[in-house]
Amino acid sequence: MPVPIDEPSASTAGPSLPDRDGIVGTRERLAGIEERRRALTARNESEFAANPARLRANQAAIETDTVRRRAAVKGETDGLYADLRRHLTTGGPNGGPAITLPPAMIMSRLSDAQQDTVTAQIAANIEGRRPSTDPQTWYALHQGLTGDDAGERQRWASMNLVPFMGRLSDEDYAALEKLQQSVRSNTGSAEQSRLQLIARMANDTLRSVGIDPTPQPDAAPGSDAAQAARFHGAVQDELSAFERRGRTPSGAEAYGVVTGLKDVGIKGGWLRVHDPSSTVASDIPSADEAFHEPGAQVAQAEPAAPPEQRPGLVLGLDPDYESFRRRMEEHR
Repeated sequence: MPVPIDEPSASTAGPSLPDRDGIVGTRERLAGIEERRRALTARNESEFAANPARLRANQAAIETDTVRRRAAVKGETDGLYADLRRHLTTGGPNGGPAITLPPAMIMSRLSDAQQDTVTAQIAANIEGRRPSTDPQTWYALHQGLTGDDAGERQRWASMNLVPFMGRLSDEDYAALEKLQQSVRSNTGSAEQSRLQLIARMANDTLRSVGIDPTPQPDAAPGSDAAQAARFHGAVQDELSAFERRGRTPSGAEAYGVVTGLKDVGIKGGWLRVHDPSSTVASDIPSADEAFHEPGAQVAQAEPAAPPEQRPGLVLGLDPDYESFRRRMEEHR
């Protein structure tokens, strides 16, 4: 994933990503459904407090109706986003990327910010430019899908990614779609646990040097959130390099990647430490400039070296990793 160092985020100010309203009126409709649920619940509790059986039956009907109404709104928005995606990706010459705006029946439903995004995508298509990844947008999405809270993971997994097409490379968009599917269908699986563990490793490492890893898509380039986005992107690139060699890194190896990249980032200057006492000497040669940019892969720096010889990797049971693993087990 390309990770620009000093470019400002392409995100616009506003609510967190899952709550941003790319289609006019969606948030208001969902809010109205919730208000209706609360009003009916209050009335039910007032009128049937003395009749528990009727109270439960009524409440079950209220909740079922609420779920149905929310699903109808989501189905409608997903359908519109599917039409938008189809136009953007295949609405151009010979079934290629679109070079004209979507039909008015689509554009008129989009918010002003979403219309601006679509217009920018069309301009990029005309110029032959493919979308590149905005690190902070990717980071917010990835963190949401790999966090500890199962409910939050499902919320991010149900979010439509089409509004972010202009801020994600084709590869990162596809990878996040795959991750969403994994969260929806494999919650509690070994793969999900592995991804959550790696996210905790990276977040713990950032906190150890005084950097708050909380995603903020609107944050300034030099902020903690921007540094965290770069760091997580670099970690993902390193782990992807592992996987391209045909195997999944073990927990200890992933821990070695994370801690090694911390040293690399500090030496290279793209990770600014707030707590100088946390810096440690790295065994990565300072002359190896390939390590001085976030996202540069170990495989690029040592093209002939097998995974076992990659600098920064921890083989076997590293004492620090074992300590981390025990803490995470206690946390669960």
